Amino acid sequence: MSDHRDEQRGVAYLLYDANCGPCTRFRNVVVRLDVKHRLIPIPLQSGTAYELVRSQMTRARMMRAFHIVYSTSRSIEPTGERDRIFDAGDALIQLIRLLPLGSYTYWVAVHFRPFRTFIRWLYSRMAELRTISVSCKLSP
Repeated sequence: MSDHRDEQRGVAYLLYDANCGPCTRFRNVVVRLDVKHRLIPIPLQSGTAYELVRSQMTRARMMRAFHIVYSTSRSIEPTGERDRIFDAGDALIQLIRLLPLGSYTYWVAVHFRPFRTFIRWLYSRMAELRTISVSCKLSP
């Protein structure tokens, strides 16, 4: 986990499952907490989401988790090699970094492996809601 200037200056996209009730509620909470407007939420089901990640993952892999995509471009167009994509628990760590007071928690996550492991474990428990929620229609 390194500290990249591109991630600090560029746009961060939050790719989430719009067909999943818990995922959409999570997105709504994140949008409310994002007082500095650092994130642009994009549904995984959109063509734009796949355009942002296709150089580094398949559509099936994209649909398995939420993602934070740092783009050095201010447009929706992907910038290729310079874009950084984080998924699942690692995306949650990046998301924490972007929210108010998150730089402190991010620092702890970067410097203390047990805390990083805990955040990844927490994400895996949250992700289980996608498989048990009646308001979640997972795509194959």
